[in-house]
Amino acid sequence: MATQAHTSRTGPPPVPVPPTEFTLQPHHVQLLKIFMSLLTTYDPRKLPADFVLLVNRVLLETVAEVRVPPTYQELKAKIEAGTTVRPSLTAQIVREMWSLPGQLQNLEHLLNFFTGIAHP
Repeated sequence: MATQAHTSRTGPPPVPVPPTEFTLQPHHVQLLKIFMSLLTTYDPRKLPADFVLLVNRVLLETVAEVRVPPTYQELKAKIEAGTTVRPSLTAQIVREMWSLPGQLQNLEHLLNFFTGIAHP
């Protein structure tokens, strides 16, 4: 009777455990604002599908950090490229997404922003 070989020695190497430490970067706050604008301020089912798909692709690529995160201007340009479909609505959403930098002028504003997320 043959015994089954132990496959863990012949398979791929184990995946390292992700780090438990995390450094909040400035672009993470902007990404959070984009997520909030797209998912809580507006109903994505009522938005142009092409626009939602574009924004989700940009967010997925950026959050996955498969390459160097885009600069603020690069991220903004990628998302603004999707405003050609129903421009009056999508341009309004993009304005909302990019309103954050003007709202966070000091530590109190930043704390209020995060408190609003935790306790809507």
